[in-house]
Amino acid sequence: MLKIHSIKYFLISIYAICGALLSSLVDNILIINTIGCLLLGFINTLKISRKQKIFFGIGFCGSLTTYSKWIMYISLTLDKGLYLKSFFIISSNLLLGIIFLYLGYLIANILNKKFRIF
Repeated sequence: MLKIHSIKYFLISIYAICGALLSSLVDNILIINTIGCLLLGFINTLKISRKQKIFFGIGFCGSLTTYSKWIMYISLTLDKGLYLKSFFIISSNLLLGIIFLYLGYLIANILNKKFRIF
């Protein structure tokens, strides 16, 4: 039993490393978060195993869309007195995150209906 859990955690870690590496290549937090939400909506709509969704959703997307990086950026703008910019960062990330999550869901459903591959 322990060995199965160890393999599962190892695979989540591999996906997380890939997500973190991709995240480090893009400085724009809004772009990274929206891409991560799009992928998360897409993957969660696919008819794949829960395990695969966990690997990709928690491992890759969780590491790609880093909450701490986003909060740090908001904190830095607040420290500079840029309250309107901070509000824009918060609202745009949340709103676009929800929109792109739903867009990923729609794309997966459209591809499934058209090609029956998922």
